[in-house]
Amino acid sequence: MNIYKDFKRAAEQKLNDFPMFFAFDTEQFNEGLQKLQCTQQELTRIPHGGFIRLRDLRAYQDLWSDYEAELSALLSTTEGFVDAVYYELCNHEYALTYDAQQALNVLGLDADELTPAQQELFMLAAQKCIDNTEL
Repeated sequence: MNIYKDFKRAAEQKLNDFPMFFAFDTEQFNEGLQKLQCTQQELTRIPHGGFIRLRDLRAYQDLWSDYEAELSALLSTTEGFVDAVYYELCNHEYALTYDAQQALNVLGLDADELTPAQQELFMLAAQKCIDNTEL
C-alpha cells in the first residue's frame, strides 16, 4: 500500500510548485524577490522564514485547506488510516521508542482522542511497523 506516500508526494509537488521563497539573509531575500519578480512591498511572510506575494495569500491558504481536507478524507478510510499511521510510525522510529505522539501529531491525531475503531487500526499499523523493522 502506498496510499499515504502517493498523497505526500502529490502534496509536496503542489507545495514545491507554489510561488514562494525562503530567506535567512539579505542575499537570499534579494534572490527571492527576483524569483517572484516583485518588490518587498508586494510580499507577505509565511512561517519558517518564507515569503509569498500578497496577491497569492488566498491561494496559499487554499493550498493548506485543501491539504487538510485531503488528509482528513484519506484518514477516514481504513486503508488510508493504516497506511498513514504505519508510514509515520516507521518514519518516527516507533519500533525503537514506542512513542507514537510525534507520528500522530504529523497526522493531526491525538492518541487520547482516537475512536475505538481507530485504536484498533493504530494497533495494526504499530505491529506492522515493529514487524518490518530490523533491529
